[in-house]
Amino acid sequence: MKQWADATRHHRWAEADELWRHLMEQWLTPTVADQGYWNDLLDRRMAALERKEQRSTVSDDEWDNTHQEMNR
Repeated sequence: MKQWADATRHHRWAEADELWRHLMEQWLTPTVADQGYWNDLLDRRMAALERKEQRSTVSDDEWDNTHQEMNR
């Protein structure tokens, strides 16, 4: 952007046009998604759903006993 502003200020129109085209190509290029973030988010969500499903199939007493042993 600074190079484009300098070229425009000094009336180097061909250079300014080329730099502007380059800036627009960069601006219009979609950003790369952070796949690691989305994979971690999906893993956490799946783990939460799995825990919820496990919790729904176990009685309250059994759940308390199992988790009480795990926390010791």
